[in-house]
Amino acid sequence: MDEAFGTSGFDDARCARLRAHPPEGCVPVDWGSFALKCERPGTTLLDAVTDTVAEVRREHGVDLDSLGIEKPEEWFGEGKDGFKGEAVAHLRVIRRRSAG
Repeated sequence: MDEAFGTSGFDDARCARLRAHPPEGCVPVDWGSFALKCERPGTTLLDAVTDTVAEVRREHGVDLDSLGIEKPEEWFGEGKDGFKGEAVAHLRVIRRRSAG
């Protein structure tokens, strides 16, 4: 999800190419704005997220800046591939976006 698009919605023209040609294993979804729902390969969830974010930026010029987790402290689970892994990945994506 790219929260920089704000309320411009799923059909925002800046994501037209990405909507038409998402990365393998991803499908565009409308969560009130443009988002991707992905199941991608990776040694861990964090690896899969990192590779997907890098591919989207490289191939489409779009910076994904959220995994759609609104309250990371409420997510529980064990290991890098559970809910904690998702929360950490979410925070890494946000941090990368804020670092420029």
